[in-house]
Amino acid sequence: MNFAKTCFLVLEAVEPEILKAGINNGDLPHLASLCESGLQGDVSLLPGIGANALWPSLYTGLLPQEHGRFHHQQLENGEYSTHNTHQTASLAAPFWYALAEQGRKVVILDPPKAPPASGSELCYVSGWRSHFNYQNELTAQPGGLQETLTAAGLRPRECPCITT
Repeated sequence: MNFAKTCFLVLEAVEPEILKAGINNGDLPHLASLCESGLQGDVSLLPGIGANALWPSLYTGLLPQEHGRFHHQQLENGEYSTHNTHQTASLAAPFWYALAEQGRKVVILDPPKAPPASGSELCYVSGWRSHFNYQNELTAQPGGLQETLTAAGLRPRECPCITT
């Protein structure tokens, strides 16, 4: 079965004007090609909404009140006390679960605050040098991928932005 190719590329914390200048002046030809052949856009946060709500909204296409992620501390049901939740906890599945189940070849490379692999992806790497990954939860599928990356000299290291 032939499917249209889909690339969902997120460049987090990139200065938009510098990126656009690099695309327009030829310094970033591959990104320019992606922009010419596809759709692109900017994401702006709503006031009071942080990364724990934004990332699941991008992955699921749902509003925070629908996917259930607002902050790393969530209110207990029916109470005013809070509890810490795992960074990947969400009430909804990301869009790539459905794509993989349809038989599409899905490759997911280090999405911030993403849920674990469904097992149907062709390749899934999560927790690779991420400052969101406080528990060192590197995930690499298919089996053996982590060893292959390490043998090639590609290994995650602690992010220098985390201090204890």
